[in-house]
Amino acid sequence: MPRTLEAMRHGEIDGYKAAKIHEPTALLTDAEARQVDAVMSTRLAGKDPGGLRRSANRAVARIDPEGYAGRCRARRVRRKVELIPLDEGMVQLSGDLPVEIGVAAYQRIDREARRRRDRAHAAAPSPPSSSRPGTR
Repeated sequence: MPRTLEAMRHGEIDGYKAAKIHEPTALLTDAEARQVDAVMSTRLAGKDPGGLRRSANRAVARIDPEGYAGRCRARRVRRKVELIPLDEGMVQLSGDLPVEIGVAAYQRIDREARRRRDRAHAAAPSPPSSSRPGTR
């Protein structure tokens, strides 16, 4: 990944951002990884680490469509959802899911959380108004 390394040397990206470009190329051939590196060298400006990772994944999918599709199928087989106990009566819900299922699950959970919050706010008594002498 010579262009990614060069961008690090010039201070355009740091090691963390470089890793977000490199990680999706780990299973590519050297030639394919260099192609992704060339594409990504034109996509660095203004991207945060997540944006770089998404862009690198798109480049990988374009450069190695069959391999990318196969890796996607393999990941779907390993999908999972975990409920991890935390302190103070909380849990963490975590999942490795196909994007369409993950987005749908998030939207449903978020919608239910907002509904419950709004219902709790509507049921809460209003705070007493301030009626100090000399004010209206």
